[in-house]
Amino acid sequence: MSYLLSILLLVTTACAQLTFDKAEMEITAKPDEDSLVVEFPFVNNTANEQTISSIQSYCSCMEVKATSQKIAAGGKGVLRATLDIKNLHSIVSKTAEVHLAGSSKPQYITVKANIPEFVTIEPRSLQWSFTEPRAAKTVRVTMKHDTPIQLLSVKSLNNAFTCEKRTVEEGKIYEITVTPPQEQITAAVFGRLQIETDSKYSRHKSKECFVLLRPKDR
Repeated sequence: MSYLLSILLLVTTACAQLTFDKAEMEITAKPDEDSLVVEFPFVNNTANEQTISSIQSYCSCMEVKATSQKIAAGGKGVLRATLDIKNLHSIVSKTAEVHLAGSSKPQYITVKANIPEFVTIEPRSLQWSFTEPRAAKTVRVTMKHDTPIQLLSVKSLNNAFTCEKRTVEEGKIYEITVTPPQEQITAAVFGRLQIETDSKYSRHKSKECFVLLRPKDR
């Protein structure tokens, strides 16, 4: 084998790529879905067999598997991405790297998901600094659905924070008043509000809001 041909083969291997129908796929979640499955068909258009050595997702919420690790020259395959959306909302993009054996250049696939949110929490977290008054703050819970959704209960998982719910519009809008600890503190105090609704969809039954009282900066 000539020196020039050897160099050409090395370069071709290092840049080997799979050809995807689409490297970015868009999908809209249905109200009762807790996970989404998206398929990325591809073809090995190179002259050699290719091996998928690894697939690395940028988010633990997305797992990507190949129907086959080895793809013959001219062969076809599918990458199947499963996205856990139980804690996701609105429009999200999740990406994974695909590595071929002997190739120094990864490829990327992306799932762009539109996840309708029927129960919104605004804001999603509350904070108090050491220097501000320990006054109560308010979280608004809005039901964005054609049929009413009741806010059943709110519980503070840290008793240092107290909370109380108020109905603004039955089945539509609620407010939660949160009061932070009143005693002196030397370390940050964290808390979480567990918010339960009567939504018939599991993804919208339980929501949470994080709360934090920060100590004096040293």
